Amino acid sequence: MPPDKIHERASQVLPDRNAEIVVYCGSPNCTASEKAAKELERQGYTKIQRYVGGKQDWLAAGLSLEGAPQEAVATARDTVAASPTHAAR
Repeated sequence: MPPDKIHERASQVLPDRNAEIVVYCGSPNCTASEKAAKELERQGYTKIQRYVGGKQDWLAAGLSLEGAPQEAVATARDTVAASPTHAAR
């Protein structure tokens, strides 16, 4: 979901504010995932991770774009960074 749509759609698409959520950009140089993580945190989501490698790296690792099985999320943990605002708490 694009960061500019999170404000209006997150609660419909992501009803569980305690679910693990991984956000990512199209490339490692993109900042949209950081903006998305901040907006999700503003809305009360508590388990936000940012995959710093970007979408292409995520796909190359064989990970799902939606509804990732728990094993894929666990595999990705070595390459995700906690959201900067969440990590600062």
